[in-house]
Amino acid sequence: MSFFRKLLAFIAQLFSRKDEPDSDVLPKIDPEKIQKELRVVELARIRGAAGVPSSSATQLSDVEHSIRGKLGEMREQILKYGERSLKSADNRLGAIDVTRDIKRTLALGEEFERYADQDISKMDGELAELRQAAEDKALALDSFREQNKLQYRTADAADRDDKWKSGGLLFAMTVGEGFGNAFLFSEGMSSGYVGGFVTALMLSAFNVLVCFFLGRASTYKNHIKPSRMCAGYFALGAGLISMVIVGLGTAYFRFVLPQLEDESQSAVQLIRAYLQESILPFQDISSCGLFALTVLFGLAAVYKGYTWTDSYPGYAKVYLAYEDAQRRYVFAIEALRQVLEQRKVEYLLLLDQNVERAAAAIQNFKRSMSQKTVIKKVVDERMVLADETLTNLVRKYRIENEMARPSGNAPPVYFDEPVAFVEVTMPDFSTHKDELKLAEQERLMAAMTASLETIRARIQSSFNQKYDQVQPLQQLVSGRA
Repeated sequence: MSFFRKLLAFIAQLFSRKDEPDSDVLPKIDPEKIQKELRVVELARIRGAAGVPSSSATQLSDVEHSIRGKLGEMREQILKYGERSLKSADNRLGAIDVTRDIKRTLALGEEFERYADQDISKMDGELAELRQAAEDKALALDSFREQNKLQYRTADAADRDDKWKSGGLLFAMTVGEGFGNAFLFSEGMSSGYVGGFVTALMLSAFNVLVCFFLGRASTYKNHIKPSRMCAGYFALGAGLISMVIVGLGTAYFRFVLPQLEDESQSAVQLIRAYLQESILPFQDISSCGLFALTVLFGLAAVYKGYTWTDSYPGYAKVYLAYEDAQRRYVFAIEALRQVLEQRKVEYLLLLDQNVERAAAAIQNFKRSMSQKTVIKKVVDERMVLADETLTNLVRKYRIENEMARPSGNAPPVYFDEPVAFVEVTMPDFSTHKDELKLAEQERLMAAMTASLETIRARIQSSFNQKYDQVQPLQQLVSGRA
């Protein structure tokens, strides 16, 4: 049952609100409609024919009361509409205040400096560590150059990609020599080309690798210390001897292979016998070709080992360490520069956005002020219309009533008196305070606009100053290249 009671109460509440004036709606005063709704003419004639009101009456008739009551309700609704509209406009005007935004805009240059200092502080530890590492490596490079009497030149240091390429070339040289020798070996081996390739590949790998490492060791001939210089020349000579020995061994091996009558015979013993008798293996074109290919690829391997990196031993390692430390520091500086650059762009964009937002806010302020003026005009016009409608309808009622009265039955004296509404307090639609506030905000807007270039210049100058704080070391280490 409680549910039905609540439902009935809700329905009753809806109907009870039906006749209440809506303060958000501005009523439309239609004199003709009100006249018909209140039956002004009809009732005036009926009451007049009956001699109502009497000649001695001093109070308004029921029809006159109805006219004034109906228009009074509309008048009250007009006032409520004006009050609500005025309050809404004042709320909008109160919410629009560009003073704080303008003051913050004027302080953007100082704010950028503060946040830029925070950005630098966040990277202070990393930059200090990288700076120290770069300085240490630079000092180590200077010390190495001084100790080894090297000129200030860039080391011919191969990077990782170059080393991979060189390694691939060594592998190609090994396989190339193996393929070349395989054809020559296969003529004298019972296993044919496959056996010749395996044997040739093993010999070429030995030849290329040994010559490469001896060629690498031969760079010590450029060392300042005599002992190491001698070791370098020894390695170079060893490389040349090694390729000749391997070439002779390969040629002898190819030379004796066709002479082996069965597997019980040893190729090594046969080669030793030829050596004792001073018989050279260059008796056919295959042996000569094997020797030439071995020496050729051995020379190439020695050259590749010698030029693998800088020709002064240890210089490339020290220089690469210096370059890596410098690169890390420069990259860190670049990362910081990008952070500062991004912050600078954000603040310059924020500056433009604040100007646009302030200009739009002032335009909205002016628009809301204009709305107050419009609301006042509308309310005043409707109030005047309500007064005029009251006067006209009452006059029409009295005229029709007087014309319908029997002869000799004079209308009451009060018919000559006007009917007026009770005096009400009108909302204050004055914009004087709003105009003062607008003038102050326009003054601040003008000051902000005049300071825009100064603020932009300060942000750019601060950016350059903060970035220059981390530049000296980069210039220092760059000078050692």
